[in-house]
This record gives sequence, structure tokens and C-alpha cells, in this order.
Amino acid sequence: MQRALLLDAKKRNNRDIVKLKMEKTFALRRHEVVRDGPMVEDFMARWPALFEVAEINSEFKRITTKPLQSKFLSQLDLHSGTLMKLFQKRGGQLGGRLETIISQMANCDDVDAGRESIIKGLCIYMGEDPKDLVREYV
Repeated sequence: MQRALLLDAKKRNNRDIVKLKMEKTFALRRHEVVRDGPMVEDFMARWPALFEVAEINSEFKRITTKPLQSKFLSQLDLHSGTLMKLFQKRGGQLGGRLETIISQMANCDDVDAGRESIIKGLCIYMGEDPKDLVREYV
């Protein structure tokens, strides 16, 4: 089943078949992770379909019974005010970089742009470059 899934994942416009096979092989993947503890690179080679956005959301829902993306965004919205206060309290060079993020948020009415600014601010606050986050995802 895993080999067939590997072949199906490489085909185009095969999303429904891959989704069905991923549902059927969930127990096998879980057992493999718990028993063997494979390295991420090896796991990606064996289960490439698992690392697609739609399948990540589906796998999270299989494990937690909650939708990943909507849960993440609702929690981000819930904590955005606290995060903004945290960003404003930060001083020094890092505080200066965060100040530009805060001013961008103040001038924006779009919810998605505000969420993007909060995520960028978190990256800066933790000493990471926000450009690296997007590059790693792509």
C-alpha cells in the first residue's frame, strides 16, 4: 500500500486517490513513527504526500480531531493583542525592527495582512529572519 501511494503521489491530478490511501495508511505511519522514530528526511522519502499542505491539515485533523489552519488562525487572532504589547515593550535594535512591524499593522485594515505582520513580528522577536520562514516553506 505504501509503495502504491508513493507512485500515486507522483502523478498529477490524483488528489482523491492519494487522500483515500493516506487515510487507510494512517495506522501504519503512526506505528512507524512510534516504533522506529525515523529521521525526518527518511520519513519524507517514504511518505512524500504527507508533506503537502492539504495532507498536513488532514493528518492534524486525524490526530487531534480539530482543523489545523482555522485553529491556528483563531488562536493567533486571540493572542495578537498580547503579542503587540510584547513587541512594544521590546527595546534596542530588535525593538526598532519590531516598531516597523507595529506601524505596518496600525496602517492596515486587512485581517490577513495583520496576521502576516504578527507572524513576522514573532520571527523578529525570536531572532529569526522572516524571509527564512517563507523560503523554508516554499
